[in-house]
Amino acid sequence: MKKCPFCDGKIEDAAVKCRHCAEWLIDRRKIDLCPNCRAPKKEIDFCRTCGYDFTSKGIQCVQCRLCGEWSLDTEKRCQNAYCRNVLKKEQITLDLEAFNEVKKPFKILKYSLFTIVIGFIISLCCDRFGEAVSQALDIPMVIFFWTLLLLICIYVYRCASILYYKLKITRLEPWLWLIIHIASFLISWGTAIWLIPVIILYKYKKAKKLAT
Repeated sequence: MKKCPFCDGKIEDAAVKCRHCAEWLIDRRKIDLCPNCRAPKKEIDFCRTCGYDFTSKGIQCVQCRLCGEWSLDTEKRCQNAYCRNVLKKEQITLDLEAFNEVKKPFKILKYSLFTIVIGFIISLCCDRFGEAVSQALDIPMVIFFWTLLLLICIYVYRCASILYYKLKITRLEPWLWLIIHIASFLISWGTAIWLIPVIILYKYKKAKKLAT
């Protein structure tokens, strides 16, 4: 073992790239190792954390011990009973189930339409709200309002999908799904309702301008 000249981390004597700070120790044009650097497979099978050798167990390679590059995207766990460290690709892939389920355009559109339908049903139950909106807005403005609400919902759910990825959430519990939907509903409708006075004011100023 030797120390990396950049971060002082312990690395293999034959290492050409530090697996801690990712700095290259030699000219990359001279490399002939792994899938990234074409090294023999037997040189790749080890645990990044404890150095456990996988070759005797016949486990697929995870990270090259010489250049530090990962050879698999899938998550694996070190078989060393004293380590059991989860081995992941350095750049987390976007194939997380929860993120995939929400990031798809049709999924986002479905959730957005669902939010609008539920809000519409609630607005019908509130007679005063529905009557005030119908009296204040003409048909083009009503269409504009619902279209704008749909766009707001899509944006909110898109932000939620990005949040799942940022927080590295791989599984969503039912209660968490419920909280996310309630929050998205309140944010979407709260934003849209605040726009109603703006639309009414615009309509009033337009009518006043035409009258003069």
